[in-house]
Amino acid sequence: MNLQSGDPYPKPTETFPGVASEWVLSSGVGGGPMLVFESENVALTSFDAEVMWGSGVPSTVAAPRTAIGYGVPTSLGLTSEHLLWIVVDGWDDSTGINLPDLADEFIALGAKKACNLDGGGSTQLTIDGDLVNLPDGSTWQRPLAAAVMLT
Repeated sequence: MNLQSGDPYPKPTETFPGVASEWVLSSGVGGGPMLVFESENVALTSFDAEVMWGSGVPSTVAAPRTAIGYGVPTSLGLTSEHLLWIVVDGWDDSTGINLPDLADEFIALGAKKACNLDGGGSTQLTIDGDLVNLPDGSTWQRPLAAAVMLT
């Protein structure tokens, strides 16, 4: 694991670590920390392992959050894997959620894996161009440099 005070691990090679290979990506989505791994809540351990200290809202503070995962949401009566998306408002108009509790919500839905994407005023959800939540307790959309879009 990379530590805040240490050097990062070396670039993967054909022999390190094991059978690793370098990926050539055309695009990606950043986020963190990991919330659920193999259907287990890893929010607190991955917060430290992913060197998230000082990155904004602490993991145990209830705040607006946006997270994504996948799994079989049997609690919703579904029997195949689905993309799971949770957006939680906070600050003024609701209580928000902390990362361990957000992970538990994903697990209750049947998530195998889930990752926090962002939070605070960046927590926005639009459907067909309409803002459906209250980012920063307001009704206006905050200009964002990144988005995850599903069509």
